[in-house]
Amino acid sequence: MWGSTDDNFAVKTPQLRTEGRPHRKVTVTVLIAILGKACFQGWPSIGPGALAFPSQGEARDLPRSLAQATGKAGSCCPEPAVRRVPAAATMGLELYLDMLSQPCRAVSIFAKKNGIPFKLCTTEVFKGQHLSKEFFQINSLRRVPTLKDGDFILAESSAILIYLSSKYQTADHWYPSDLRARARVHEYLGWHADCIRGTFGVPLWTQVMAPLIGVHVPEEKVQRNKTFMDLALQQLEEKFLGDQAFVAGQQVSLADLMALEELLQPVAVGCDLFEGRPRLAAWRERVEAFLGSDLLQETRGPILNILEQAVNKKVPTPPPEVHPCMLLRISRIP
Repeated sequence: MWGSTDDNFAVKTPQLRTEGRPHRKVTVTVLIAILGKACFQGWPSIGPGALAFPSQGEARDLPRSLAQATGKAGSCCPEPAVRRVPAAATMGLELYLDMLSQPCRAVSIFAKKNGIPFKLCTTEVFKGQHLSKEFFQINSLRRVPTLKDGDFILAESSAILIYLSSKYQTADHWYPSDLRARARVHEYLGWHADCIRGTFGVPLWTQVMAPLIGVHVPEEKVQRNKTFMDLALQQLEEKFLGDQAFVAGQQVSLADLMALEELLQPVAVGCDLFEGRPRLAAWRERVEAFLGSDLLQETRGPILNILEQAVNKKVPTPPPEVHPCMLLRISRIP
């Protein structure tokens, strides 16, 4: 939808015509006036035979018209304001997300924080929408998040975040160009996949999701997972955070975004991981202050309300076709 190349800016030299008027000497002023007329009167294209000399009256009036259009006398084009992603560079970007999912929230927050326009294609896993034939045509892995950029399809949250960061040239701190700084981000993401992902989502499964299909998770598994979470939090503080402001250095990065949304999952069901961990709590405050409360509240609404909905029995019962996937996930709780 928004992707294009700089080739669109290659313009052939136009053939100028006078429409029956006596030939006049072409001056820089007249050429600027002609181009200004094209800019502000919305000519669809500039090509051979597309330009015509203005009349003497038009030539006199154009500087005044341009000043009115730009708000500045003598200015041919408005001064650039904030850098924006060209519309042609983002056309067709679709993100298939479920906001109960930690990685999906990370992708959504990143795209919105960086002003990347996209079409949100809500895909609710617990309603079985990821199992539909339509979604299978997009992602045969049947997983969210999924990115579709024209005919390019990408799964896995880390890959999607890196793709978005690189394509839209977001601020360097997200995914640093410096080799060692970037390696630190990758180091965390690798550890995150092994030690955070899959562990910190368990409380939601044991308290909300498993009971929806009549499954009880043994208490010893619940306690064992709590031990795993405590160990991972200790390693996160000592190995990755240390005396730094953020997980991979002194600036916020993709690592912080992935970590924070994962740690929020147990918090949403009443397990406050930050209590008694002042260093971790201070890190959370720094990241959330950077991201902004409005954006976080908008994105986190579904997960922050899930426990209340469960208590009031307002969480929809998953359809039977989703049960095998849910049972497989529950069986993987160590």
